[in-house]
Amino acid sequence: MNKRAGIRIVFALLLCSGTAVADEAPGPGPLAPFEALIGGQWTLGDGYQVLEWGVGQRSVIARSYQRGAGGTRLVSEGIWFFHPGKQTVVGYFTAVGMGIALFEYQTTPSTAGLESEIVTWDEQGRESRYVERWLLQGEDRYLWQLMAPGEDGLKPVSESVFTREKSGADAAEGRP
Repeated sequence: MNKRAGIRIVFALLLCSGTAVADEAPGPGPLAPFEALIGGQWTLGDGYQVLEWGVGQRSVIARSYQRGAGGTRLVSEGIWFFHPGKQTVVGYFTAVGMGIALFEYQTTPSTAGLESEIVTWDEQGRESRYVERWLLQGEDRYLWQLMAPGEDGLKPVSESVFTREKSGADAAEGRP
């Protein structure tokens, strides 16, 4: 084997091993504060949310359900992830029956919970802007606040407390 062929082989092995190590190193990184929200059903009235890790803990998948006479139906779903180009956590969610077709999140996770700047889009393409907070109040509760920016700062729009109901699978896996 000549020297040039040897260098190619070594380079190829280094490239492959570096890729394998990167792919095997999952972890939430910038999404770590979502850990406290993963598992169970976060309930409010006749609705609930479920949050779970995406592949390699590089995203958080969230789905919202509504219970009714016809059964339970999915009303919203989306994903949060760290956007390397924007260097921030972003989320994109779609919904049905809410008057809003698309939610675009720019989220700042913290140990207290989450704060997001949200742009919503209705079916006609009109946008609205909000700030949303999820403030942890223990292991199985968070305070949800929705505010609209105004001339004098943020104005409250809505506020509720979500509580977690643990499923059998969550308890079996040691998740809250």
